[in-house]
Amino acid sequence: MIEEQGLKQIPYGVSDFKESRDGNYYYIDKTRYIRDIEKKGRYIFLIRPRRFGKSLLLGILEAYYDINFKDRFDFFFSGTEIHQNPTKEKSSYLVLKLNFSMVAYGIRFILLRM
Repeated sequence: MIEEQGLKQIPYGVSDFKESRDGNYYYIDKTRYIRDIEKKGRYIFLIRPRRFGKSLLLGILEAYYDINFKDRFDFFFSGTEIHQNPTKEKSSYLVLKLNFSMVAYGIRFILLRM
């Protein structure tokens, strides 16, 4: 019913940037930090509490730097700060995404010991 009226939804549990932009979700622009990340250096350590936007930030970086999303750059980043002033490294890398969220090492370890 909300989607029929065109009202934006709250992205509770949505940690995928592409899904949040494809869907009709509220979005707080954090793209101004991309420029800072490029200036800071080679290694960045992200530490934040649970459910604090780490995965969403990585999704933003993937969509920004991945050459495979070059044709959708305007769609993903329209209305953001980085869209108006992109860096020269925009859409210039092949990004390898590894997801370890489904790894259940502790459970397997317990089952093997029984």
